[in-house]
Amino acid sequence: MTVPSPAATTQTDGMVIVVTPCPHCRAVTCVCGYVAERDARREARRKERGRRQRQARPYDSVERTLHAGIIAAHVEAHGWWCPGAPDLGHKPHAVKPGALDVDDIVPVSRGGDRRDPQNKRVLCRRANRGRRA
Repeated sequence: MTVPSPAATTQTDGMVIVVTPCPHCRAVTCVCGYVAERDARREARRKERGRRQRQARPYDSVERTLHAGIIAAHVEAHGWWCPGAPDLGHKPHAVKPGALDVDDIVPVSRGGDRRDPQNKRVLCRRANRGRRA
């Protein structure tokens, strides 16, 4: 005895399309409105995730450009070299290309100016990310 599948299937041009019925009204085309509500909730969650991700990236294009210029000037003068940070107990060392970051000396959360080049220093990513922990 074969148990019927809860999904309906249709065949178009040799391709099988599986259509899952609504879990509430069991109709292939929802008549109770559940599917529309579910899709609206999914879209709202997707937008909220995007909003949180944008908030998690505090840098704007001006600051990213400033950071890129600071790193380029450092690499031109010193090569791929982390200058270290004595206040963090971090010694100078060579780094792989692309492994340098720009650090705010006085964090923005403590009143540091985000766009002031005098408040910036070059560190390797390991030292800069370790500082936040």
